[in-house]
Amino acid sequence: MARALGRAAAGLLRRPMSTGDAWVDAGRGLRYRDVITGTGAAEVAEGATVQAQYSALAAGSGKLLECTYQSGQALTFRVGDGLVPPGIDAGVLGMRQGGVRTLFLPSYLAYGRLGSPPSADLLVEIELERVQD
Repeated sequence: MARALGRAAAGLLRRPMSTGDAWVDAGRGLRYRDVITGTGAAEVAEGATVQAQYSALAAGSGKLLECTYQSGQALTFRVGDGLVPPGIDAGVLGMRQGGVRTLFLPSYLAYGRLGSPPSADLLVEIELERVQD
């Protein structure tokens, strides 16, 4: 899998965000669409530890803000522990290993005023590499 800029980041730039049927409203402004449905045995639930690659873009400008594909370091976190923005915690629920999901995070479920740029809505594409209960 080529990761010069990151397959996920390149994919986000090619797929325009829309409010059509492809987006699922998860509540509180969080929306998602599954790009690839994972085939792992376990669904992500609160308390699961996940390892993922992701790319984050400012929704307004399309500027790439973060990309684990560039660093080569996957993100590992326990869902619900608050180590990632709340929109990412909620956005991975129900995914399975191997799945790829695009998330729309309103700023208050992302980094809020502390983000760069401040109060930016984000588009995040996340690829689950591993799920552990």
